Amino acid sequence: MARRLTADEWTSVRKEFETDPRLSFGDLAKKFGISKQSIHAHAKAEGWQRVISLQELHERAQLRADRLVDGKPDDPALASSRLDGIDEATARRAAVLERHRTEWNMPRKIAYEAAQTRDLEKARLAKTIAEALRNVQEGERKAWGLDAAENPTGGAVIVIDRG
Repeated sequence: MARRLTADEWTSVRKEFETDPRLSFGDLAKKFGISKQSIHAHAKAEGWQRVISLQELHERAQLRADRLVDGKPDDPALASSRLDGIDEATARRAAVLERHRTEWNMPRKIAYEAAQTRDLEKARLAKTIAEALRNVQEGERKAWGLDAAENPTGGAVIVIDRG
């Protein structure tokens, strides 16, 4: 027998559904240990609606990442007037984007040093690091759905959020 959720737990389910466009009823059912049908019934009865699209979430994350990389505090204009969950999801994606941008400083620095000293081994190291970094970041961008918003007509995006 499926467990019964408290009112606070149902509020959490609704907040996640409405603020994370990647989550399906099935995803939420697994996370909260209840049936998809139960979630569907609540959503229909209470009129749940997605309050942000993956495109809008991506755009907000890009803006926030720009500000983080520039060393500027968050602009109050980016604050969500809908739900705190939107800001949460945006902040997580912006942190990933900010990290991606700053990670490129290392191979760039090594490549510049290699060019200045004409050190072929150092140049190979920079290339190897850059290729590995590109592969890691490409996988992470797919996992977070960061490129899906840029190519909305593309194929399916699989997102695993373990945060």
